Amino acid sequence: ESLIKYSNEKPELYGGNLVTFPSPKARTEDFGLWNYPVYEDERFKGKTIVGGGGQNEAEAVIVMDLIRKHFEKFPLPKTEDEKETYNSLGVIVFGTPQKKLLLDMLGEDKKLSKLASLNDPRVFMIVTADEVQGDEMSEMIISLTYGHNKDGEKTSAWGHLNQMPVALYKFNVAVTRARNNLKFVHTIPASYVIDEKNLRYVGEYLAQFEKFSSNSFENHEEYNTGFITAIGKLCESVVGKDRVVYNYGESPRSDRVPISILSEDKQSVVLGIMCERNRGKSKNGENLGAQSGQGFSVREYGRTCKQILAAHDWNNLYETYAIQWIRNYAYEKKKLLAALDGVK
Repeated sequence: ESLIKYSNEKPELYGGNLVTFPSPKARTEDFGLWNYPVYEDERFKGKTIVGGGGQNEAEAVIVMDLIRKHFEKFPLPKTEDEKETYNSLGVIVFGTPQKKLLLDMLGEDKKLSKLASLNDPRVFMIVTADEVQGDEMSEMIISLTYGHNKDGEKTSAWGHLNQMPVALYKFNVAVTRARNNLKFVHTIPASYVIDEKNLRYVGEYLAQFEKFSSNSFENHEEYNTGFITAIGKLCESVVGKDRVVYNYGESPRSDRVPISILSEDKQSVVLGIMCERNRGKSKNGENLGAQSGQGFSVREYGRTCKQILAAHDWNNLYETYAIQWIRNYAYEKKKLLAALDGVK
C-alpha cells in the first residue's frame, strides 16, 4: 500500500478512488517504500551535490551501491525459466544524461559490466521516465537526478518534470512501477521544491518520508464495532494484547482486515480474522462501514475480498460472523480458540 498511497491520495491523480489492500508483512529492505537522501550519506555531507545539467554523480554512486547489493542477494538468472520468477530490478532516472552516466559506470564495473547491455524487464533495465511506460518490476530504484547547480544554488533545469500537468502523470507512472519495493534516491529535501508551483508535487512526494513509520502494523481502533472489539479481546486473552492489531491498513482507502494477529517478532501477520466488513475512509473522510453502500457488497466481501487478500500473501484467513455466534456461541468460541492456539 505504501507504494500507491501518494498517487491514490493526490486529487490530480486517483483522488482517493482506488481501494487498496494491506500487506501481511512489515517493511523490510526488500519490501515497501524506502528513502535514500544523498545529503545524509557520510561521503557527501558538507559537499555541494550537483544535479543540474542532467547528471547527478552523487546519486549515481548511491544507485550503483544499491544495484550491487541487489545482485549480491539475487544473482543473475541463468535460464529462461529462472527469468520468469526472478526478483527483477529496474532503475528509473529523469533524463537521458543520467541514464548514460549509470550505463558507463556499470560498464566500468567488472562484476556488473554485463548489466550495461541488458534491457530485460524480467531481470534488469535502466530507463528514463519517458521509457518506462507499461513496464513493472519487482523492485525499483528511482534517481530524481535534479537538484543544485554547480554553484550550490537551486537549479532551474528540471526538464520534463517542470512541464505541468504532463510532468505529474509521468512522475506518477515512474513511482508506481514497483511491485514489492521502491528505493527513492534524491539530493534535495522536500522543502527545496514544496513552494514551487510546477514542482510542488515532487516536494509532496518527498514530504511523505518525513512522517513515514518504519512499522506498518498500526491500530485503528476508532473504526471498531462492538463485535470486533469482543472478538479482539478474546484474541488478546490468548496471544497477548501486543500481538493484536485492529483494522490494519496503511491507506485511508484500505480495505482493512478487522483483526490481525502478529507473529511473535511483530514482522508479519500470522492470522487475519474476517469478522465484519470493515472499510477504511472515503476520499471525503467518512467511514466506509458495512452500511455505507460503497465498494464491496456482503457477498463480495466474503468471496472477492478474500481472494484478493490471498493474492497479497494473506495465507491464513479466518472467517467468523456475528450471526454465527448468536446461533451457536459455544461452538464458535471453541473454533476460534483452536485457530488462535495454532498461532500462539
